[in-house]
Amino acid sequence: MVAAAQELPRLTEGRIRIASSLLDRAKRDDSQALIAMFSQFIPPEEQVAQVAYFGVQGWLFGKHSFACLTDKRAASLKVGSFGEVVYQDGYHEFINSGVVYQPSRLWLFVVGAWLCLSSISAAIALSNADAPVLVVLATLLLGALLLVYWPKIFYRMVLWVREGVPVYLFSNRNRIMKANSFYRHVTDCRERRVHALKR
Repeated sequence: MVAAAQELPRLTEGRIRIASSLLDRAKRDDSQALIAMFSQFIPPEEQVAQVAYFGVQGWLFGKHSFACLTDKRAASLKVGSFGEVVYQDGYHEFINSGVVYQPSRLWLFVVGAWLCLSSISAAIALSNADAPVLVVLATLLLGALLLVYWPKIFYRMVLWVREGVPVYLFSNRNRIMKANSFYRHVTDCRERRVHALKR
């Protein structure tokens, strides 16, 4: 019990910290670890209906994407490199639409190849024009950064919340059916919540 308590996310000097052992278990779809991660943000009286890990968004320094569904809200949690944590949620009664989007992989590879080739050709052109080595390296670095961040916007699920920000849930392509199942559970929970509030 003490070990589990030490793994829980906690606020330390204004920061949210998630133990690496807890994160590793959550990435293996361990439901207890996922619930522990979301417990930092969700009140204990809410009933957790489903938790899920949807993969990593990006190639290098990617964000791990997690989701939680309770009787009152749908929530997403993204954990990135160097302590980056992004939490979003929306109450069921305010979610009025959603999108599950799986684009063709063709554009992922076409744009990725274009970014790679254009940054290499720009670096070659700069080196032939006797540009400083630092400028050539900066061009290659910029191309590499664009290539890294391109997949981060590619696959995603969005829940639109009335008078609020959309809740984005990223899913790797091989987990898109899981994301679709999660979305169906969101709509079921929303219906139950709206009926309960009407009574």
